[in-house]
Amino acid sequence: MAGYVQEDLSLEELDRQRAMYGPLAQSVRELVDAVVRTEVDEDELLEARAEIEAITERLRKRQLDGSFGVRFDPRGGSRAWATPSSACATPWLRR
Repeated sequence: MAGYVQEDLSLEELDRQRAMYGPLAQSVRELVDAVVRTEVDEDELLEARAEIEAITERLRKRQLDGSFGVRFDPRGGSRAWATPSSACATPWLRR
């Protein structure tokens, strides 16, 4: 089926991945909501932005480059084929 990848993940592995990525995704949703609604002053916004940028950099240290199965290291630009389970670690987030 186009747009979907079938993987042979055990139920335990799927539960582990959901437990790891689900709360992170929820935290990001809450962050976006807070950004849209905030009325804090400029200094607080600048501090929050710096913290968010630092976290973003931490998460970008190792990531997929957007092509299925290819892992990209932005520091060195090296590429290597990822395992199917790491390439599709969040299938429930892709809808």
